[in-house]
Amino acid sequence: MPEYLHVSFRWSADPGIEVRSAPAAVVRGFVESSFVAWATNTTFLHEGVADTTYPGFRVFFDNAETSRTLYFGKFGHEVIAADRPAFGTMYAHFVDLDQQPDGGWRAGVCTWADAVVTQRGPREFQPFGANALNPHWTTLDFRRATDRPVAVPTLSGPARYPTDDVFEGWVLRDTTITEKWSTRASSDPCATVENPVPPELRNPQPFRQPAALPELPPEPGWPE
Repeated sequence: MPEYLHVSFRWSADPGIEVRSAPAAVVRGFVESSFVAWATNTTFLHEGVADTTYPGFRVFFDNAETSRTLYFGKFGHEVIAADRPAFGTMYAHFVDLDQQPDGGWRAGVCTWADAVVTQRGPREFQPFGANALNPHWTTLDFRRATDRPVAVPTLSGPARYPTDDVFEGWVLRDTTITEKWSTRASSDPCATVENPVPPELRNPQPFRQPAALPELPPEPGWPE
């Protein structure tokens, strides 16, 4: 994780979904890594560009059964860098995490970025994207790479990001990451999900703020 990305993730879920389970950890790792790659402009790796994502993410994504472009969403194209660090907390909510008849898994997640700000100058912070009040929708289809038992590490803790490969033993089938923010239409899977971001952290006004938003403890987090 880049030193200039002072952002944690807080996850919640619909009843019956265990965010600390092994399948949920795959989804959490994928969504968090996708955000890191896109926000730091390391979506497409080339010579001289460091991989900022979680261990195993690139192998998991690059070997997907369906070819996809890694794209997390439109945040107003705010690129986070050493001279433009980010502060705050991302919020995500599991709407679906279901095992399929063939043994694979399908997940659906809503994500909010309206408690994240970027620093533009001394005591000058602004929201990370003009449309961040609206969630966007991500789906993930994946399966076990083998029917043999797979060792499952501890999948929660106080750390912001994992140091182990949470994707090991899993294969990505397909993913759909929205290319625009939710319109809150009735057909939108996120339309009926209450925004989990505390009201006082939602894109504070005026647009430019003299202080950063807090990086809250991750939930459920990762083992140290």
